Amino acid sequence: FELIQNSAAYGLNPVLINTGESETSTLNHNCGAESVHKERRFPKGIEEVKNDETTKWITFDGDADRIVYFYGDSKTNDLHIVDGDKLAILL
Repeated sequence: FELIQNSAAYGLNPVLINTGESETSTLNHNCGAESVHKERRFPKGIEEVKNDETTKWITFDGDADRIVYFYGDSKTNDLHIVDGDKLAILL
């Protein structure tokens, strides 16, 4: 989480959702990496901003050893998952 703590240095503006830290937030309920990848749907909690093509999303699984990187398409309402090969190129 060093990246989140020092996000401004990296030119990022992360927003944490579904952290389980509030009454309206759930941890990994319809929002974890496996849920997004297998069900091919946006996680609970990002419905209102899911089609902003400039926003990219990362969701973790329960023990944070896996991520899914994805974004929405405002023209088709589709979820686009960046798979492992494409993600390796970004790194």
